[in-house]
Amino acid sequence: MLFRRTTPRVEAEVVDDWVLEAARVAAKAGLADPASMRRTIVEAIGTHVPEVDGVLFVEHAQGKSRSLEAWGHRFERYGDVSVNLGVAAGEERELSPDERLHPSDLGAVLLGLDEEIAGVGTAGVYLASGRCELRVEILEDVREFVSVVSPVYALCRAREQDQVTANYDGLTGVLRASTMRARLRQLANSGRDVVFAFCDGDHFKAWNDRYGHASGNLAIQHLAKTIERHRLGPADLVGRMGGDEFGIAFVDASKADAVRQAVRICLALAAANISDLTMTDEQAAIQITASIGVAMLGEDASDDSELLARADEATYQSKAHGRDCVTYIERGRFVHVSDEERRVLSYEIEGSR
Repeated sequence: MLFRRTTPRVEAEVVDDWVLEAARVAAKAGLADPASMRRTIVEAIGTHVPEVDGVLFVEHAQGKSRSLEAWGHRFERYGDVSVNLGVAAGEERELSPDERLHPSDLGAVLLGLDEEIAGVGTAGVYLASGRCELRVEILEDVREFVSVVSPVYALCRAREQDQVTANYDGLTGVLRASTMRARLRQLANSGRDVVFAFCDGDHFKAWNDRYGHASGNLAIQHLAKTIERHRLGPADLVGRMGGDEFGIAFVDASKADAVRQAVRICLALAAANISDLTMTDEQAAIQITASIGVAMLGEDASDDSELLARADEATYQSKAHGRDCVTYIERGRFVHVSDEERRVLSYEIEGSR
C-alpha cells in the first residue's frame, strides 16, 4: 500500500520545521489572492519533499476537476486546464494506475483539503512520484501541511467569491452598475480614450407580459451575452446599469469604431432566433432589440458622470426615433445612424462570414 492513514500529528515538536514555516508563508500569500496561495503551496511541497516529482493543485465542483496550479516538469501541460481523473478532490487515497497524472508515475496520491469551499466545492493536492513508494513519514508531513493551510485557503477563496458577488451581476455575469461607474471613473482619471454606449432593451415589458418573468430573465441574459460578444478589445467593460439597461465602455477606441460596433449589436439582436427563450412551443412573437446611445469622453463629456448622462440622452433619442437604432453625438448634435449605413454594415458582416 502506498500510504496509510494515521491520526494527524498536532504536537509542534514532532512536525518538521518546513511544515510550519511553509504554512506561514502560504497563509501570508493568501492575504494577496488565492492564486498566490496555490502557487506557494505547490512550490513548498515540491521544494521540501524530494521524493515528489510533481504537484498539482485542483479544485473540484459539479463533477469536474480543474487544475489551477502545477509544479514540476511533469505537469507543464496541466496549467489551468480541466483534468479527468475520475475522482473528487475531497477524497484522500492512492490513485490507481489508470488515474496516473503522468505515464511514468509509479506512485500517485491525492490529499484532499479539509475545508469545503463555498461557491467552489472541494480542493486537493495531487502528488506524483517516479518512485514505487512514497514514505509514510513524508506523506504525514505533507498531510499536516495541507491540513494547516486548508482553512486559510478556504477563507481566502471565500473572500474572492464575495468580491465576485459584490462586483458582478448575479443574473448576467457582467459588472454591477456601481462597479461599472467606479471603473469608468478610474478610466476617466487615467486619461485614456473612452467611448460609452448605453444600451436599453426594447419590448421587454411586452415580452414579460406575454411570456413571464422567468422567460424575461433569459431574454436579459441573451441581451447581455450579445453585448459582451461585441467588445472591441480586452480592456472594454460591460455592465448592467439596471433592469434591461446595459452599458459598454470601449477603451482606447475611436467614436467611429464604437458606433459601428453598436450597430453590430443592433443587427445581431434583430437577426437572432429567440424562440427558445419563450419557454413555450410557439415561435417568438416579439423580437428583442436595443436602442443605443453613444458618447465620447473629452469630446462630448468632461467627466464620467457627464459621459453617462450624454449617452443616456442619446439613447432616449434612439427610442424616440423608433427603437432598434443607434444615436451618437456629433458636435453637440444627436445623429442617428441611417438605414443605408446600417445596410452597408450588414452587407459587410455577411461578406466576412
